[in-house]
Amino acid sequence: MEPDRDIVIWVSIAKPVVIKHKLLRGLTYHLRGYAMTKRSLASTAENEVSQLQSVSLISLDPEAELIYGIKTVQAVTKFLIVTAAQKMQAHQDRIENALIDKLLLHVGSTTS
Repeated sequence: MEPDRDIVIWVSIAKPVVIKHKLLRGLTYHLRGYAMTKRSLASTAENEVSQLQSVSLISLDPEAELIYGIKTVQAVTKFLIVTAAQKMQAHQDRIENALIDKLLLHVGSTTS
């Protein structure tokens, strides 16, 4: 265990998926991932630097291709990947903003 590291792990299973108001019965997708913040090797006592790393894995149930066909599965997979990437970017932006706010509060309290 590293004292300067925080890790959040998530597992999500979504069933059923609705696309363009059409319910794809039985189509289940899984989203797994983690986000980790840690002290950067570039950190010094005078200049603390953190790193944020996030990893996600999106998958559909194996039988989806047999039931819906390859084109539908590819379209759903592309949609899920793009949507997940947009959400991850939004989450990263929120984390970065929170870290900046924390730093500014710290700097403001030390200069007062």
